[in-house]
Amino acid sequence: MLTQSPPKTLSLEEYRNLETIAEVKHEYHDGEIIEMTGGSINHNRLVRNLIRLLDNALRKTIYEVFPSDLRLWIPQYNRGLYPDLMIIAG
Repeated sequence: MLTQSPPKTLSLEEYRNLETIAEVKHEYHDGEIIEMTGGSINHNRLVRNLIRLLDNALRKTIYEVFPSDLRLWIPQYNRGLYPDLMIIAG
């Protein structure tokens, strides 16, 4: 009978060190490292169109739209994510 061992958990510092040398992006979920899959062509088209629309709508405001290359850290949930897009003030 096969048994699965529990996933290895890493500290935030270990995750950040791993991510600096990784060839693919990983998300951090309270110690668990999850490799991100690539998006489909249609997914990327949707994200591109959303960024374009939001960027135009937020022109001349303090808000900026950013694609998925920036990691978002949510301390109260101990999570590091790469959302499809983010809107940041200032």
